Amino acid sequence: MKTILLSLFMISFAASAQIGYTIHVTKLMATADDCDGGGFCLSAPQDPVFNIWVTDAAANENTTCFTFNNDDDMEYGVWNDIADYELANEAYVLTNYFSFDVAAFESDAISGISCSSAFGDDNVFDRAFNKLITTSMIPMNTTYTDTLVVGGMYYMVVDIMWHDYAGIDENPNELAVAVSPNPSNGIFNFNLTDVIENEFEISVQDITGKTIYRDFVNGKETTLNLTEQISGIYFVNIISNNRSVTKRIQIQH
Repeated sequence: MKTILLSLFMISFAASAQIGYTIHVTKLMATADDCDGGGFCLSAPQDPVFNIWVTDAAANENTTCFTFNNDDDMEYGVWNDIADYELANEAYVLTNYFSFDVAAFESDAISGISCSSAFGDDNVFDRAFNKLITTSMIPMNTTYTDTLVVGGMYYMVVDIMWHDYAGIDENPNELAVAVSPNPSNGIFNFNLTDVIENEFEISVQDITGKTIYRDFVNGKETTLNLTEQISGIYFVNIISNNRSVTKRIQIQH
C-alpha cells in the first residue's frame, strides 16, 4: 500500500535557477525485522514503513509513505525493486537544491498498517533531515541516483533529473570558478577565472543551510581555512558584479 501525504516545510537557502525536475523512488530495503512481535527472523517477510519528504528552495514539499504487511518482496536485507514511484514533479521553480527528510519503523500491526508509528513498533526513526542534493552535483538532463539511509536499517533509492528552462547547458551569468583541492582537510583555494571586477563576496553554508563563513575579497583569488569545521559537505556561494555560482566542497579529516 502506498499513501501520499502533503504538508508545508521550508529551508532557507539561495535559489539560483528556474528549473523543472522529477524525483522517483525506485528501490527499498530494510534490515530490521521483528516477525510481527514473534522474535527476530532474518528470512521472514518484513513489515517496514518508509516515509520520504523532499523540499526545494521555493518551499515546494512532496512526500509519500510506503507500507508493507508480510510482503514476500520485503525480505530481510533484500532490495525490493518497486515500480518507479514519482515522488515529485515540479516546473518553473527557483531552486538549486533538493532537501530530503526521512522516517521509518517496523510495524507490529497485524493489519491496517499506518504511516505513523505506534506503541510497540520497533526500530523507530522519527522524521529528520537526511540529505541535501544540489543541482551543481547533477549534470542537467541526466538521471542522478542516490541512496537515503536511516539508522543503517532502512534504505531508499531515489532518481533525480532536472532541466533549466533557459534551454541552454551553460548559464552565461554563472561565474567560472576553480576550486582545489577538493576534497581537502579544510584548506580550499578559489580562483575566479573570468571576472572583470577584482572583488567578490564569498560565503559558506553547511548542509542545513546555516552560514558559517562570509567575507568580501579584493582580487580574484582566495584561500579558505575551514579546518575547524567537522567532516562533511559544504556549499560555497560566490557573487561578483551581479553574477554568482555555488560550489560543493567536502571536508575530510
